Amino acid sequence: MKDRDLKTTPKKSDFARQRLPQRIEETNNMIRMEHHGVYSQSEYLVLSLKEDQRQKISNDNK
Repeated sequence: MKDRDLKTTPKKSDFARQRLPQRIEETNNMIRMEHHGVYSQSEYLVLSLKEDQRQKISNDNK
């Protein structure tokens, strides 16, 4: 690798800075989708666990 190549190669922090607006946009898109009834995988898991707990509690009360 030549010295010139090392100087023109962007640093990792530069990549992160360029990626940040895209990540913010992706997050905003996910939040918008949630309002239409679409959940991310982790949220769906949490919701299904909560539902399981509710059913267990109602069965215990019978």
